[in-house]
Amino acid sequence: MRGSLGLIGVRAPGEEQVRQWVVPEIGWDAASFDGMRVLQTAAGFRPAPPREVLVQEERRGRVEAAHRELAARLDMPWREEYAHDEVAFQAEFDRVRRVLGGREEPRDGDPRP
Repeated sequence: MRGSLGLIGVRAPGEEQVRQWVVPEIGWDAASFDGMRVLQTAAGFRPAPPREVLVQEERRGRVEAAHRELAARLDMPWREEYAHDEVAFQAEFDRVRRVLGGREEPRDGDPRP
């Protein structure tokens, strides 16, 4: 995600002081991310999901937020299927726009022009 940071902390056995490195998002290519997952595993932590999984989830969240905002602007009822189905959202959004523009008859529950 833009603006995110990675934090790597290492402590030698028997020492209390932790050495830390901050890695800005610009440094997170696929190989770097896989290296961080190896470090997490070696340290006994559950590794993060693969980078591509996190990128897709972050994108899905951004798209859902944008779709919710568009639906709210038209007073269009939100259905949970839209959170995971961009095609269904777009089809209903376009239909509601046609209704509000007077080009299509409204159904029950549709916003009125």
